[in-house]
Amino acid sequence: MRSRSDESGPLSPQVLYVLLAVMDRDLHGYGIMKEVEARTDGKVTLLPNSLYATLKRMLYEGLVEKAPSEENTEGGRPRQNYRITSRGCEIAEREVERLSALLDMAREKHFPPGVPLAHPSGES
Repeated sequence: MRSRSDESGPLSPQVLYVLLAVMDRDLHGYGIMKEVEARTDGKVTLLPNSLYATLKRMLYEGLVEKAPSEENTEGGRPRQNYRITSRGCEIAEREVERLSALLDMAREKHFPPGVPLAHPSGES
């Protein structure tokens, strides 16, 4: 079965956020949510149901793998940690390069952030 990440198309933002969150260290789901929220100054919030569905798909696609669990300090069952795989690193690198090229193209068009893009016909 061919997965979305095997294609040259873009990754979903959620998948890229997860890959970047686990790039430096193993994290459990709640840790991933907090890492993304902190790195985006609260602008991005990953919801538990969609995050765990994404993690399940990423496990299947070989982008992340299960890492040793950590004890739950609140007395519940151990939290499952996740880590990025070498394949996940390659996919993330490709996506960051794609996004960088897209930003370069926007800059070449003199399109700085916050400036409205003029319509080619001269209309706004």
